[in-house]
This record gives sequence, C-alpha cells and structure tokens, in this order.
Amino acid sequence: MSNNIAIFSNINDCQDKWEYLESLCNIDIFQSYKWNKIWADNYLDFNNSEFFIVIFYKQDKPFFLIPLYKIKFFFYTELRYMGDPLNDYNQPLIDPRVNISQDEIDDIWNKIFNESKCDLINLNREKNDIHNFRYLSKFTKNNNIGGHYSDILTEWDFFYIDKKSKKARYNLKRQEKQLSKLGLINYTIKESENIDFFLEKMIEFKSSFYSKNNIKNIFISISFKKKFIQFYKNLNEKKLLSINCLYLNNKIIAIHIGYIYKNSFYYIFPSYNLKYKEYSPGILLLKFIMEHTFNNNFSKFDFTIGDEEYKSSWSNKSITTSDTIRFFSIKGLIPYIIIIIKKIVKRIVK
Repeated sequence: MSNNIAIFSNINDCQDKWEYLESLCNIDIFQSYKWNKIWADNYLDFNNSEFFIVIFYKQDKPFFLIPLYKIKFFFYTELRYMGDPLNDYNQPLIDPRVNISQDEIDDIWNKIFNESKCDLINLNREKNDIHNFRYLSKFTKNNNIGGHYSDILTEWDFFYIDKKSKKARYNLKRQEKQLSKLGLINYTIKESENIDFFLEKMIEFKSSFYSKNNIKNIFISISFKKKFIQFYKNLNEKKLLSINCLYLNNKIIAIHIGYIYKNSFYYIFPSYNLKYKEYSPGILLLKFIMEHTFNNNFSKFDFTIGDEEYKSSWSNKSITTSDTIRFFSIKGLIPYIIIIIKKIVKRIVK
C-alpha cells in the first residue's frame, strides 16, 4: 500500500480525519461521521461485513475520504457505501481547496477497487451534480433517479407566491379552514421529545398508507422495525432529528420526522392519518415546516430522492444520481447480471 492511502476497518480510528474533512466539505448528512457511526452501530453485521473506509493524503493531510463497507454473501464479496439503504445520497468527502486532476481521480478509484479485493462493486445513488460528477468513478452511470431541493434565498412569502399559483394557495387556505371547523388545530416543531411515541405514530400512519395502496410494508419485519426505531432514537440523542406534527384537538393527524444537519433540513418520513386525507394534512404540515425553515436561518430544504410531483412543485432545484456497478471476478458476474436485470425491469415498470 502506498504512503498516500490509508484503509480503516474501524470507524473510531478515523474519526478525527473524517470530522476534519467534514468541516471543510459541502456534504449531506449521509456523509457525516455521526450519522454513519449510528448507522453502523445499528445496522452493520460484523459477522459478514467490515468497514472499508479509504482516505487519501497530500502532504500528510487527508483530502479524499470514501465511506465504504464490504459485505460477504454466499459465494462473493460486495463493496457498498456505508448507510445503505437509508442513505439517499452518496459521495466522497473531498477537501475543496485541493486541486485534483482527472488522472488522479481515476487513479484513486482504481486503488479503491483493487484494494477492496471485492468481486462486485455496487455503489448506488451517487450524487452527480456539477460539483461532484468529476470526482466519481469513470464507470458511474446515470440511474434515472433524481432528487429535489430548495435553496433558501428569499423570504418565505416571495418563495410561496412564486411556487404556488393563486388557486393552489387558496385551496390550501380553504382546506385548513375546513379542518379548523372540526376543532382546534396546532402545528409543532419538537426536538428531544418522547421519540418512541412519535416514531410509533409515524409508523402507524405509514403502515396504513402502504396497506391501502398495496405497497410492501417495510415495517412488517419486527427486526427491521426494531433497528429502525433504535437508529432514530440514537440520531435524536445527537440532535440530528426534527419532529414536526399537525394536531387536531390534541391528536396527531400528520407527522414528519426528518434530519437537521448544518444549515440543511431533510424531509424524510412524512405520514398522515388517512381519515383526514380530504384536508391534505400532509401538505399543510409541509407548508408549515418549509415556512419555519425559511424563517429560521436554514440554507436548504432537501426533499432527497424521489420523483413525487409534490416534491418538484415545492422545489427550485433538482439533481440526478448515478450508480457504479462493476464485477471484478467470475463470482461477481452472476449478482452483477441480476442487479442489471432488476434495474431494467424497474425502469420498464415505472
């Protein structure tokens, strides 16, 4: 191994270097040390997985970090981004002050792939906007999965009028007025509260939505649900969560649990009571949350990945993501083919 590269199999051993780069980079919460440490504590099975965190140095200073892990399956080993599948965006952490040539980028990725000794490279949802694309592997390909966000550059009233027609604003106001006829409505922003109660309420609403729309319920699995709740409890302890609720007569009818990182707000898990669907409680709560971020010194409201119409209608920017999928041995060929077929089928069905 050359002197300008270090590979860590223990996340604690590179905390200082990770947080040093994190302080310099324009990254998302999914690349932060705290988020990944909590993910690893709750989701990484060390019986079949291990960290593969790679850091490159120039003049003894870290300038490039990629948070990966290796997972062993029956007959092959796969390389993935840490945080999978809860990480909506992925990207390396790169010191913006360091000039890196394209040849250096290609060499960095070649070293990462070779040192991993994995049969299959499966790096998903890589953020490939204008700032990140040149730093990704030359093998990365657009996956037709996009994301939406709003840069907060104006006052809320200007943004709201610009994004929503007079008719749309009237309808939202009318729905809120109709809802208020049923009783007292109240919006809240909560942090460090009884997170168990709010998580269970969000899961209850989500499960009803999945059932009604014939969508696979991820919370059916007791194991998944347990890990999910503990993961979010740990995030809450680190003050990385925001819990947003719409109450009717002191009962929650819409809830959102999202992330706060630096000056960005991440819209992650919205849900609502289907009984009140005609009043659009989810959209009413979204409007309240967005207005709160605009008025409280946030710089970005991020809907993350997904092509839902409401996301684009409330956003002023969009991004695309890409995947790097390569096989490096005969053992990796079979899962590679299966992954590619699944992606093709998903694209056709969509």
